[in-house]
Amino acid sequence: MSQPFDLFHQPPLEVARKRRDAILVTTQVSAGTEFSRKATEFILAHLKEHGECPGEDITDACKAAGIKPDDDRAFGSVYMMLSRRKMIVKAGFCQRRKGHATSGGNIWKLP
Repeated sequence: MSQPFDLFHQPPLEVARKRRDAILVTTQVSAGTEFSRKATEFILAHLKEHGECPGEDITDACKAAGIKPDDDRAFGSVYMMLSRRKMIVKAGFCQRRKGHATSGGNIWKLP
């Protein structure tokens, strides 16, 4: 498949994952280590208190508590890190409020 990729010519999954990971690193670096630390603590405490919950709801609660990066995509790197470390796991999927009710929202829980 020739580049550039577009709506009708999507990149292979390996390329898409590399692009995703690059964006997550960029947003995490931009948000800073203090944001990552606070968001990590908040997400774990929120799940402990409330049980399984959609990621968008956790993110909104985190922002309401004053933990706000310049770019909301920075939360993605925190969820990815927690998931890779097996500190949170996917409990299911839901429609996304911020994605115009599209599918693909993750419901998270503690293991």
